[in-house]
Amino acid sequence: MKKILLYALLILLIAYPVFPMNTAILSGSGEGSAATSYIMQETFDGVGTDQTWTDRAGTGTWDTDYAAGQAPLEGTHSLQCVTEGRSLDWSGVDTTYITFMVSLPANSTANYLFDLSDGTDAIGKIRLGDVEGTKYFELGYSGAASYITGSNVAISANTTYYIKIKYVKGTGANASWQLWVSTDGSNWTDEGSVANASDTTQLTRLQTWGSYEMVIDDVRVDESDINY
Repeated sequence: MKKILLYALLILLIAYPVFPMNTAILSGSGEGSAATSYIMQETFDGVGTDQTWTDRAGTGTWDTDYAAGQAPLEGTHSLQCVTEGRSLDWSGVDTTYITFMVSLPANSTANYLFDLSDGTDAIGKIRLGDVEGTKYFELGYSGAASYITGSNVAISANTTYYIKIKYVKGTGANASWQLWVSTDGSNWTDEGSVANASDTTQLTRLQTWGSYEMVIDDVRVDESDINY
């Protein structure tokens, strides 16, 4: 009789476990946590784009399914942009983090890479600066009239870099901008910040410039900090 009761109890435990399985861990992103959502994300995976890009200038190459050379930088495809200016828009917030992956070819002579816009005017820019023959990313602010000049992460051709920007809208001369650069998306190098910029509108647009070549991947926008 005791054996029968033990067998019955065992069957019940198997059918109805006391400690339910943590399905969130099993269905997560592969890193032990559930997938994160963002205000906007563009991965270029699959066919075409996740988001709508608006043609602004240029008649060059805009390959959203690029998978040659160093690409994809992540996932299955990247964007190859050659002499083509297009913009990506999102709903603005007062504090904005924007991150993306970028690689520049060996023959790149690009200076200005991206406009950071409020949808009408460029309030910031990302460009490639040159300090005594060494290239660094730079971040423009106050309508791109001034620049944070990087000096820690030297930029090499055909290398994947992660760029992260934090922008906090101001009410006068108190807007703040900060620039980080990483080679792995987790360990970020602070390339500088300002807290006295004159920008008073929300950041709502990233626009490529139309006079250079680059490979872009995994654009993310949120109001909280972002890591890859």
